Amino acid sequence: MTLSKKVTLKIAKQKEEKAEFGRLVFNQYCLSLNWYDKKQFPAGIFTDEYDTKGDIVAIYSEKEMIAGMRLVRDSELGFPHEKEILLKSLNLNNEMINPAMKKLLETPRKNISEITRFVGKDKRKRILTLDMLKGIYWYAVLNSVDVYFMLVDMQLFLLCQRLNIPIDPIGIPIYCEGSWTIPTIISMDKLREKNHPVDEKIWSYVTDRSNIIGEWEIS
Repeated sequence: MTLSKKVTLKIAKQKEEKAEFGRLVFNQYCLSLNWYDKKQFPAGIFTDEYDTKGDIVAIYSEKEMIAGMRLVRDSELGFPHEKEILLKSLNLNNEMINPAMKKLLETPRKNISEITRFVGKDKRKRILTLDMLKGIYWYAVLNSVDVYFMLVDMQLFLLCQRLNIPIDPIGIPIYCEGSWTIPTIISMDKLREKNHPVDEKIWSYVTDRSNIIGEWEIS
């Protein structure tokens, strides 16, 4: 974990910033984890059709991008993994739906974002979990996001629980992109609750905007 203001967060908007993030994803997905054939990306930059529909929250140590994640809003393509979680096919009136999934279904799609590609250099992704939380908090505040959903690996899910980050399962584990993942949501209402369980020191760091740099409002 970090609570260091030496780490800065920004939305990667420049072409080279986006390419740098794509190289981080390529290194992790193609070289470290072998989830994809590196020959698919001869430039060493991982891309897909959702890149133009998402925003990259980049985490920097000085001038080095050390981690990042892509936040994808709804578009004509939908969300990257909504088919896996059956988002469009579930019936809101089904009494078997758990409260977290019901929250997701009740939220207007324009107020939902999917967290994808949470990657980091040299296994620093988990160290930067609180910075991820800070990034999604400020992105939500400044862009009217009410609920995030994501497919999260078991280790990161358990780490979030240990940190009392309110991450709630919405379904059974799904095998996706080379690993078993848990479909989850993070509700901004729950995160902001007066008696939220997040440690006071952590919450103070998450809500402090001093190391959030650049323009975050997305038109």
